Amino acid sequence: MKAKAIRKRLFSKSFFFSILFALALWVYTNLNNIYTTYIPIPLKIKIPNDRAIEDLPPEFISIEIRGSGWNLFNYMFLNSSVACIVDLSRTNISTDDYLISRKEILKNVQSLLNVEALDVMPEAIGVKTGKIELVRVPVEANIKIVPREGFALVGKVNLKPDSVNIRGNSKVVKNIKKWRTNYFEITNIQKPIQVQIGLIDSISNIIDLDVEKVELTCDIQQIAELKLFDIPVKIRGGSLPNGHRLAPQILSINIRGGINEIANLSPDKIYAYIDYTDIIHDSTGVLKPLIYSPNNIRILNTEPLLIYHYKQITKNGNLLNPKLANINDR
Repeated sequence: MKAKAIRKRLFSKSFFFSILFALALWVYTNLNNIYTTYIPIPLKIKIPNDRAIEDLPPEFISIEIRGSGWNLFNYMFLNSSVACIVDLSRTNISTDDYLISRKEILKNVQSLLNVEALDVMPEAIGVKTGKIELVRVPVEANIKIVPREGFALVGKVNLKPDSVNIRGNSKVVKNIKKWRTNYFEITNIQKPIQVQIGLIDSISNIIDLDVEKVELTCDIQQIAELKLFDIPVKIRGGSLPNGHRLAPQILSINIRGGINEIANLSPDKIYAYIDYTDIIHDSTGVLKPLIYSPNNIRILNTEPLLIYHYKQITKNGNLLNPKLANINDR
Protein backbone atom coordinates (compact mmCIF):
# COMPACT_ATOMS: atom_id res chain seq x y z
CA MET A 1 0.00 0.00 0.00
CA LYS A 2 2.85 2.37 0.87
CA ALA A 3 4.55 1.77 -2.51
CA LYS A 4 1.31 2.49 -4.31
CA ALA A 5 0.83 5.72 -2.37
CA ILE A 6 4.39 6.85 -3.11
CA ARG A 7 3.91 6.21 -6.85
CA LYS A 8 0.66 8.10 -6.80
CA ARG A 9 2.32 11.05 -5.07
CA LEU A 10 5.25 11.06 -7.51
CA PHE A 11 2.94 11.24 -10.51
CA SER A 12 0.57 13.80 -9.08
CA LYS A 13 0.37 17.23 -10.76
CA SER A 14 1.32 19.12 -7.60
CA PHE A 15 4.51 17.15 -7.17
CA PHE A 16 5.46 17.65 -10.84
CA PHE A 17 4.97 21.41 -10.64
CA SER A 18 6.94 21.54 -7.37
CA ILE A 19 9.92 19.91 -9.06
CA LEU A 20 9.58 22.25 -12.05
CA PHE A 21 9.41 25.31 -9.78
CA ALA A 22 12.46 24.21 -7.81
CA LEU A 23 14.42 23.68 -11.03
CA ALA A 24 13.39 27.08 -12.38
CA LEU A 25 14.36 28.73 -9.08
CA TRP A 26 17.76 27.06 -9.18
CA VAL A 27 18.35 28.17 -12.78
CA TYR A 28 17.22 31.72 -12.01
CA THR A 29 19.47 31.99 -8.97
CA ASN A 30 22.52 30.68 -10.79
CA LEU A 31 22.00 32.80 -13.89
CA ASN A 32 22.06 35.91 -11.71
CA ASN A 33 25.61 35.14 -10.62
CA ILE A 34 28.65 36.65 -12.35
CA TYR A 35 30.69 34.43 -14.67
CA THR A 36 33.37 34.73 -17.35
CA THR A 37 33.54 32.81 -20.62
CA TYR A 38 34.91 32.99 -24.18
CA ILE A 39 32.64 33.51 -27.17
CA PRO A 40 33.58 33.44 -30.89
CA ILE A 41 32.76 36.58 -32.92
CA PRO A 42 33.30 37.48 -36.61
CA LEU A 43 36.32 39.60 -37.51
CA LYS A 44 36.21 42.17 -40.32
CA ILE A 45 39.13 44.35 -41.36
CA LYS A 46 38.76 47.44 -43.56
CA ILE A 47 41.92 48.72 -45.22
CA PRO A 48 42.73 51.81 -47.34
CA ASN A 49 41.50 51.85 -50.94
CA ASP A 50 45.05 51.83 -52.30
CA ARG A 51 46.01 48.64 -50.43
CA ALA A 52 44.87 45.02 -50.65
CA ILE A 53 45.21 42.13 -48.20
CA GLU A 54 47.64 39.39 -49.21
CA ASP A 55 46.85 36.68 -46.63
CA LEU A 56 43.35 35.90 -45.47
CA PRO A 57 42.95 37.01 -41.80
CA PRO A 58 41.09 34.79 -39.32
CA GLU A 59 37.36 34.77 -39.91
CA PHE A 60 36.60 34.58 -36.18
CA ILE A 61 38.32 35.58 -32.95
CA SER A 62 37.47 34.66 -29.35
CA ILE A 63 36.83 37.28 -26.70
CA GLU A 64 36.57 36.73 -22.97
CA ILE A 65 33.54 38.42 -21.47
CA ARG A 66 32.28 38.82 -17.90
CA GLY A 67 28.68 39.32 -16.83
CA SER A 68 25.62 37.71 -15.36
CA GLY A 69 24.65 34.26 -16.41
CA TRP A 70 21.60 35.70 -18.18
CA ASN A 71 23.69 37.99 -20.34
CA LEU A 72 26.32 35.35 -21.06
CA PHE A 73 23.60 32.91 -22.06
CA ASN A 74 22.22 35.52 -24.44
CA TYR A 75 25.60 36.12 -26.13
CA MET A 76 26.47 32.44 -26.30
CA PHE A 77 23.23 31.19 -27.84
CA LEU A 78 20.98 34.03 -29.00
CA ASN A 79 22.85 37.22 -29.94
CA SER A 80 24.43 37.18 -33.41
CA SER A 81 25.12 40.90 -33.84
CA VAL A 82 28.43 41.02 -31.94
CA ALA A 83 31.42 41.52 -34.25
CA CYS A 84 34.88 43.02 -34.28
CA ILE A 85 35.24 45.55 -37.11
CA VAL A 86 38.71 47.07 -37.34
CA ASP A 87 38.54 50.09 -39.63
CA LEU A 88 41.97 50.91 -41.07
CA SER A 89 40.60 52.70 -44.14
CA ARG A 90 41.97 56.06 -42.94
CA THR A 91 45.20 54.66 -41.55
CA ASN A 92 48.44 55.45 -43.36
CA ILE A 93 49.88 51.98 -44.00
CA SER A 94 53.36 52.51 -45.41
CA THR A 95 54.69 48.93 -45.04
CA ASP A 96 53.39 45.57 -46.16
CA ASP A 97 53.07 44.27 -42.58
CA TYR A 98 50.64 45.84 -40.11
CA LEU A 99 50.01 44.57 -36.54
CA ILE A 100 46.60 45.04 -34.93
CA SER A 101 47.16 45.14 -31.18
CA ARG A 102 45.07 43.55 -28.42
CA LYS A 103 43.89 46.98 -27.30
CA GLU A 104 42.79 47.91 -30.82
CA ILE A 105 40.89 44.64 -31.22
CA LEU A 106 39.00 45.04 -27.94
CA LYS A 107 38.21 48.69 -28.73
CA ASN A 108 36.53 47.70 -31.98
CA VAL A 109 34.22 45.01 -30.60
CA GLN A 110 30.69 46.20 -31.43
CA SER A 111 27.19 45.49 -30.07
CA LEU A 112 28.53 44.24 -26.74
CA LEU A 113 26.10 45.40 -24.00
CA ASN A 114 25.74 44.61 -20.29
CA VAL A 115 28.96 42.59 -20.26
CA GLU A 116 32.63 43.50 -20.00
CA ALA A 117 35.26 42.43 -22.55
CA LEU A 118 38.35 41.24 -20.66
CA ASP A 119 40.64 39.58 -23.16
CA VAL A 120 40.94 38.38 -26.74
CA MET A 121 42.48 35.41 -28.54
CA PRO A 122 44.69 35.82 -30.47
CA GLU A 123 46.20 38.76 -28.61
CA ALA A 124 47.37 40.43 -31.85
CA ILE A 125 46.63 39.98 -35.55
CA GLY A 126 49.19 40.53 -38.29
CA VAL A 127 47.87 41.79 -41.62
CA LYS A 128 49.96 41.56 -44.80
CA THR A 129 48.99 44.13 -47.41
CA GLY A 130 50.32 45.28 -50.76
CA LYS A 131 49.58 47.29 -53.86
CA ILE A 132 46.36 46.71 -55.80
CA GLU A 133 46.36 45.20 -59.27
CA LEU A 134 43.54 44.48 -61.72
CA VAL A 135 43.77 41.48 -64.10
CA ARG A 136 41.32 39.66 -66.36
CA VAL A 137 41.26 35.87 -66.38
CA PRO A 138 39.11 33.26 -68.17
CA VAL A 139 36.22 31.60 -66.36
CA GLU A 140 36.28 27.80 -66.14
CA ALA A 141 33.02 25.88 -65.82
CA ASN A 142 33.12 23.37 -62.96
CA ILE A 143 30.22 21.28 -64.20
CA LYS A 144 29.02 17.76 -64.88
CA ILE A 145 26.39 17.25 -67.58
CA VAL A 146 24.97 13.78 -68.22
CA PRO A 147 22.44 13.68 -71.11
CA ARG A 148 19.63 11.16 -71.20
CA GLU A 149 20.36 7.93 -73.08
CA GLY A 150 20.14 8.58 -76.81
CA PHE A 151 21.06 12.26 -76.39
CA ALA A 152 24.41 14.04 -76.43
CA LEU A 153 26.09 17.35 -75.74
CA VAL A 154 26.61 19.12 -79.08
CA GLY A 155 29.41 21.63 -79.31
CA LYS A 156 31.01 23.39 -76.38
CA VAL A 157 29.70 24.69 -73.09
CA ASN A 158 29.44 28.46 -73.42
CA LEU A 159 29.87 30.98 -70.61
CA LYS A 160 28.80 34.61 -70.76
CA PRO A 161 30.91 36.43 -69.83
CA ASP A 162 33.74 33.96 -70.42
CA SER A 163 36.28 36.03 -68.45
CA VAL A 164 36.23 38.11 -65.28
CA ASN A 165 38.13 41.05 -63.82
CA ILE A 166 39.74 40.34 -60.46
CA ARG A 167 41.06 43.07 -58.21
CA GLY A 168 43.32 42.50 -55.26
CA ASN A 169 46.83 42.30 -53.90
CA SER A 170 49.31 42.23 -56.78
CA LYS A 171 51.17 39.26 -55.26
CA VAL A 172 47.93 37.30 -55.17
CA VAL A 173 46.26 38.16 -58.47
CA LYS A 174 49.39 37.64 -60.59
CA ASN A 175 49.29 33.92 -59.68
CA ILE A 176 45.63 33.49 -60.66
CA LYS A 177 45.35 32.12 -64.20
CA LYS A 178 41.63 31.27 -64.22
CA TRP A 179 38.51 31.53 -62.06
CA ARG A 180 36.09 28.64 -61.58
CA THR A 181 32.34 28.55 -61.19
CA ASN A 182 30.59 26.81 -58.34
CA TYR A 183 30.08 23.10 -58.95
CA PHE A 184 27.00 22.42 -61.08
CA GLU A 185 25.60 19.00 -61.96
CA ILE A 186 22.62 18.07 -64.09
CA THR A 187 21.69 14.56 -65.23
CA ASN A 188 19.15 12.88 -67.52
CA ILE A 189 18.90 16.04 -69.60
CA GLN A 190 17.31 16.00 -73.05
CA LYS A 191 17.06 19.66 -74.05
CA PRO A 192 19.33 22.73 -74.28
CA ILE A 193 20.48 24.25 -70.99
CA GLN A 194 20.50 27.92 -69.99
CA VAL A 195 21.26 28.61 -66.34
CA GLN A 196 22.95 31.17 -64.08
CA ILE A 197 25.92 29.85 -62.08
CA GLY A 198 27.73 31.73 -59.32
CA LEU A 199 31.48 32.17 -59.29
CA ILE A 200 33.41 30.47 -56.49
CA ASP A 201 34.09 32.81 -53.56
CA SER A 202 36.76 30.91 -51.63
CA ILE A 203 38.96 34.02 -51.26
CA SER A 204 36.29 36.68 -51.65
CA ASN A 205 37.60 38.50 -48.56
CA ILE A 206 40.82 39.44 -50.34
CA ILE A 207 39.71 39.45 -54.00
CA ASP A 208 37.00 41.56 -55.67
CA LEU A 209 35.20 40.28 -58.79
CA ASP A 210 33.40 42.51 -61.25
CA VAL A 211 30.64 39.89 -61.68
CA GLU A 212 29.13 37.34 -59.29
CA LYS A 213 27.42 35.03 -61.79
CA VAL A 214 27.84 33.86 -65.37
CA GLU A 215 25.29 32.46 -67.80
CA LEU A 216 25.94 28.89 -68.93
CA THR A 217 24.40 27.61 -72.15
CA CYS A 218 24.89 24.35 -74.02
CA ASP A 219 23.02 22.38 -76.66
CA ILE A 220 21.65 18.89 -75.97
CA GLN A 221 20.31 17.02 -79.01
CA GLN A 222 19.06 13.56 -79.84
CA ILE A 223 21.79 11.44 -81.44
CA ALA A 224 21.39 10.63 -85.14
CA GLU A 225 23.47 8.67 -87.66
CA LEU A 226 23.73 9.04 -91.42
CA LYS A 227 25.60 7.37 -94.28
CA LEU A 228 26.98 9.65 -97.00
CA PHE A 229 27.73 8.22 -100.44
CA ASP A 230 30.00 9.31 -103.30
CA ILE A 231 32.35 11.49 -101.26
CA PRO A 232 35.25 12.40 -103.62
CA VAL A 233 38.85 11.93 -102.52
CA LYS A 234 40.73 15.22 -103.03
CA ILE A 235 44.47 15.94 -103.18
CA ARG A 236 45.59 18.56 -100.67
CA GLY A 237 48.67 20.62 -101.41
CA GLY A 238 48.94 19.77 -105.09
CA SER A 239 47.47 17.62 -107.85
CA LEU A 240 47.86 13.96 -108.70
CA PRO A 241 51.20 13.55 -110.54
CA ASN A 242 51.30 12.09 -114.04
CA GLY A 243 51.45 8.31 -114.00
CA HIS A 244 49.78 8.06 -110.56
CA ARG A 245 46.33 6.71 -109.92
CA LEU A 246 44.14 6.36 -106.82
CA ALA A 247 41.42 3.75 -106.56
CA PRO A 248 38.71 4.11 -105.57
CA GLN A 249 38.28 7.85 -105.96
CA ILE A 250 35.02 8.07 -104.01
CA LEU A 251 34.11 6.89 -100.50
CA SER A 252 31.10 6.25 -98.31
CA ILE A 253 31.25 7.81 -94.83
CA ASN A 254 29.17 6.99 -91.74
CA ILE A 255 28.68 9.96 -89.41
CA ARG A 256 27.06 10.62 -86.03
CA GLY A 257 25.92 13.84 -84.40
CA GLY A 258 23.01 15.82 -83.01
CA ILE A 259 19.83 15.41 -85.00
CA ASN A 260 19.69 19.14 -85.82
CA GLU A 261 23.34 19.17 -86.88
CA ILE A 262 22.77 16.19 -89.18
CA ALA A 263 19.58 17.67 -90.66
CA ASN A 264 21.29 20.99 -91.47
CA LEU A 265 24.57 19.50 -92.71
CA SER A 266 25.67 20.69 -96.13
CA PRO A 267 27.28 17.94 -98.29
CA ASP A 268 30.32 20.09 -99.06
CA LYS A 269 31.16 20.36 -95.35
CA ILE A 270 32.51 16.80 -95.28
CA TYR A 271 35.21 15.64 -97.65
CA ALA A 272 38.09 13.15 -97.90
CA TYR A 273 41.62 14.11 -98.85
CA ILE A 274 45.16 12.78 -99.17
CA ASP A 275 48.21 15.01 -98.74
CA TYR A 276 50.30 15.49 -101.87
CA THR A 277 53.49 14.75 -99.90
CA ASP A 278 52.05 11.38 -98.79
CA ILE A 279 51.55 10.42 -102.44
CA ILE A 280 55.08 11.46 -103.44
CA HIS A 281 56.75 9.54 -100.61
CA ASP A 282 54.48 6.50 -100.66
CA SER A 283 56.33 3.17 -100.94
CA THR A 284 53.53 0.78 -99.93
CA GLY A 285 50.83 1.44 -102.52
CA VAL A 286 48.24 1.92 -99.79
CA LEU A 287 47.12 5.28 -98.37
CA LYS A 288 44.61 6.16 -95.68
CA PRO A 289 42.46 9.17 -96.56
CA LEU A 290 41.89 11.88 -93.98
CA ILE A 291 38.33 13.05 -93.37
CA TYR A 292 37.39 16.66 -92.69
CA SER A 293 34.11 17.30 -90.90
CA PRO A 294 32.55 20.06 -88.76
CA ASN A 295 33.47 19.99 -85.08
CA ASN A 296 30.06 18.71 -84.00
CA ILE A 297 30.07 15.74 -86.41
CA ARG A 298 31.81 12.47 -85.51
CA ILE A 299 33.17 10.18 -88.22
CA LEU A 300 32.29 6.57 -87.40
CA ASN A 301 34.01 4.85 -90.33
CA THR A 302 34.73 5.06 -94.04
CA GLU A 303 34.13 2.50 -96.78
CA PRO A 304 36.67 1.52 -97.92
CA LEU A 305 39.11 2.33 -95.17
CA LEU A 306 42.17 2.47 -97.46
CA ILE A 307 42.93 3.81 -100.94
CA TYR A 308 45.21 1.95 -103.39
CA HIS A 309 47.95 4.01 -104.95
CA TYR A 310 49.29 2.90 -108.36
CA LYS A 311 52.38 4.39 -109.98
CA GLN A 312 53.55 3.79 -113.57
CA ILE A 313 57.29 4.05 -114.16
CA THR A 314 58.51 4.63 -117.73
CA LYS A 315 61.86 4.94 -119.49
CA ASN A 316 62.15 6.42 -122.96
CA GLY A 317 58.41 6.13 -123.32
CA ASN A 318 58.34 2.39 -122.50
CA LEU A 319 56.74 0.97 -119.37
CA LEU A 320 59.27 -0.59 -117.02
CA ASN A 321 56.56 -2.62 -115.38
CA PRO A 322 53.90 -3.67 -117.92
CA LYS A 323 52.15 -5.80 -115.29
CA LEU A 324 51.61 -2.69 -113.15
CA ALA A 325 50.30 -0.87 -116.18
CA ASN A 326 47.71 -3.57 -116.67
CA ILE A 327 46.61 -3.13 -113.06
CA ASN A 328 46.24 0.59 -113.63
CA ASP A 329 44.04 0.00 -116.63
CA ARG A 330 41.52 -2.00 -114.72
